[in-house]
Amino acid sequence: MKMQSCTILKLSQVSLLMGSSLLVSMNAQAGRPMVTDDAGITEHRHCQLESWYQRGRSSDEQWALGACNFTGNLELTLGWTRERQRQGGLSENLAVMQFKTVLRDFEEHDWGVALAIGTEVNRKAQFNNAGYYALLPVTWSVNDGQQLIHFNLGLAHDAESHENDGLWGLGLEHALTSRSSLFVESFGQFDEDPLYQLGAAYWLVPQRVQLDVSYGDRWVNRDRDRFFSIGFVWHSTRF
Repeated sequence: MKMQSCTILKLSQVSLLMGSSLLVSMNAQAGRPMVTDDAGITEHRHCQLESWYQRGRSSDEQWALGACNFTGNLELTLGWTRERQRQGGLSENLAVMQFKTVLRDFEEHDWGVALAIGTEVNRKAQFNNAGYYALLPVTWSVNDGQQLIHFNLGLAHDAESHENDGLWGLGLEHALTSRSSLFVESFGQFDEDPLYQLGAAYWLVPQRVQLDVSYGDRWVNRDRDRFFSIGFVWHSTRF
């Protein structure tokens, strides 16, 4: 399922992920709007909220993912996503949850690795029919953090087909200024044609509120899954 694949990777960056998280001490940072996860988590006793709208050829998606770090090295993400088909008005709602921990900090070293484990379930289904996944995000920091290279490898279990499949992602971020950055990435599941995405992010309020936009599609059979997205990320102060 295309939606489940994106849900897993986006959740795991809140990071999506988010799959997904932003390290507030870096200029170039993984997180929205990237699908490929980074090897970081939110800072201790901080929270963040990611929300975005994505428009595809035949459907619209709304996302809201919140993450907090209460213990120092364990990030908890809870969220919700809704996909609506424009023809017929059919919709699907998923609740998502993820735990993520850092195994090696890339801010202290030139590279780092993390572990993310999560689940997603259709809100109309039973929790014993949930999908789940495990993901290893790896990040290399280049030129004092001006460029970040992210690589993801993981495994997902589909709740509907009851089948397992591999997940992967490869992304590059480049900081233009202290407030703006560009990125390009490719990602997907092993048994599907890969997707790509490119975009930009800008801090409206430095290290607090970020605006992002992106465009993506599949490498083959182009225009079939073309999409645009716009969203924001909000970081809390220390609690």
